[in-house]
Amino acid sequence: MADFEEIESNWKQFKSIIDRFDDENINIMINHLGERLVTAPANARNTDKGSEAGGLIKNTLEILKLSRMIDAATGKNCNQKILYKVVVLHNIGTIGTVDKDLYLPQDSSWHLEKLGLVYKINPKLLDMDKIDLTFQLLSNYGIKLTGEEYQAILSLRTKEPTNHYGKVLLAAKILNK
Repeated sequence: MADFEEIESNWKQFKSIIDRFDDENINIMINHLGERLVTAPANARNTDKGSEAGGLIKNTLEILKLSRMIDAATGKNCNQKILYKVVVLHNIGTIGTVDKDLYLPQDSSWHLEKLGLVYKINPKLLDMDKIDLTFQLLSNYGIKLTGEEYQAILSLRTKEPTNHYGKVLLAAKILNK
């Protein structure tokens, strides 16, 4: 379980990265999602990284660090602004929608004890995956992605990146498991 100081530190680091984008719509989304974003888990199962409160931001920061290292190791030197934007926004749909959380507290002791599910999936969001939810949230807040940024995030679903940003992001996600 992440402690308050760690969650607060991660939030400050995340927010400082967001502020660099100089995109009013991203700032509006982050401010609107507020505490939901700060406390959101990245995963539902206790054996998966980020299954604690604050796990989404913690996981995103870890993936960003790995992405920067992978990019440097390839020698391609991505445009850092694009790389940061893709990494920071790729999993934002894990929070759910504008008004519904994807992960709800687990109310079944059986699911918690036998399956390790700390959270359950909101039944109202069962028909959407995290990538769909990410694109929906970005659209709801008027956040525009270039074709390159869109393809990089989409590569997480297809597992077939069509550009360097997608390759870096996918590799970082795999290494962060």
